Amino acid sequence: MYQQGDCVPLLCVANTQETSLACATPRYIVTCCLAVVYLTGQEELADAATSMVLVLGAGLPLDAATQCCTRFLASQSMVLPLAGVSFVTVLLRPFFNHMFMSWLRLGIVGAALGHVVVQLVAVVMLGVVIGWHNSRCVKQVFSV
Repeated sequence: MYQQGDCVPLLCVANTQETSLACATPRYIVTCCLAVVYLTGQEELADAATSMVLVLGAGLPLDAATQCCTRFLASQSMVLPLAGVSFVTVLLRPFFNHMFMSWLRLGIVGAALGHVVVQLVAVVMLGVVIGWHNSRCVKQVFSV
């Protein structure tokens, strides 16, 4: 029971009386949580959380691409490049978080933006590794 455009349901609760499945989407969960925060009188926190979720939501395709690339390289037994990308992203994350949160004074939205930028760097690095790996495989196939 979710609308078109919603994410895949994360939380499903079985209704024993009707034997139906009522699924709560992430959008519904976030909306309920924000409503509770507003009711407690913490509007600033709710506004910051909303902004952070919107920025992180924009980075979800990058996270999906990172996961796909990581799984592909792991299936090809390319562990060293994966470790290298992980190492670089671990080093870059504090730098980007500090840059966006402190230097540019974006606060919690800066932390979300830093995460998205690091995901972008990871996707680019993984794409370069996959391109290199595939070009190497093509040369081996045609040299036989």
